[in-house]
Amino acid sequence: MTLLTIIAKMSEGLGKTCAIFFLTLLFSLPLGMIITFLRMSKSKVISSVTRFVVAVLRGTPLMLQIFAIYFAIPTLTGVNLDRMNATILAFSINYAAYFAEIFRGGIQSIPVGQREAGQVLGMTRNQIFRKVVFMQVVKRIIPPMSNEIITLVKDTSLARVISVYEIIWAGEKFMKLDGEHIRFVLDCMRENTTKIRNIKQYLKAALFNAPSTIGNYYTSLVAHDMASGALSPKKPQYGDPDYYSCKPGESL
Repeated sequence: MTLLTIIAKMSEGLGKTCAIFFLTLLFSLPLGMIITFLRMSKSKVISSVTRFVVAVLRGTPLMLQIFAIYFAIPTLTGVNLDRMNATILAFSINYAAYFAEIFRGGIQSIPVGQREAGQVLGMTRNQIFRKVVFMQVVKRIIPPMSNEIITLVKDTSLARVISVYEIIWAGEKFMKLDGEHIRFVLDCMRENTTKIRNIKQYLKAALFNAPSTIGNYYTSLVAHDMASGALSPKKPQYGDPDYYSCKPGESL
């Protein structure tokens, strides 16, 4: 197995991980908004039932919910779910509960006086929500939504509990092979490490010997100039200013 084959296998798992992530966001965000409106309903029955369901979904592990949906739904309804579909369904329901509480907190954080001001201006409830409440809610829910999205990226690894071939499963499967492919990767790393070590030794030797090399080079240049007479004292010629000068005690 070549390195390209290994990358292709890992890319397949990465594709499943990205599919789980984006499909979960696609379904959980609108579902969370619906749960928010049910949770804020004026009917006490609807509000109480929704609050209980949200508490159960937020209070139980996501792994348990994946098992429950994948094994319980076929048993109770007779409908066989694909592993990938069961994973996306479990993730969407679980994160819709978390998003619903975030949406509800953002909506209820807006002062009531702003809604009343909209009513005084003659705006309908839909207009008040779209033009007054919604944009402020978006600004306030960005930090907690970011935290949940980051958690979703990490939770995608839970799909392997029902044998969904995501990137963690692909990596674990690769590590459990007979060792041939591990040796291949280690050999590549060892070869690259040897090349890097040789380059480092060459650079170290070059830097260590650089002063002596430069000194020898300039010494050879000086010796060559002295041999050719380029550095010997120049006798004054007729017409030069030094030709008429004399040292103290000498006469022209």
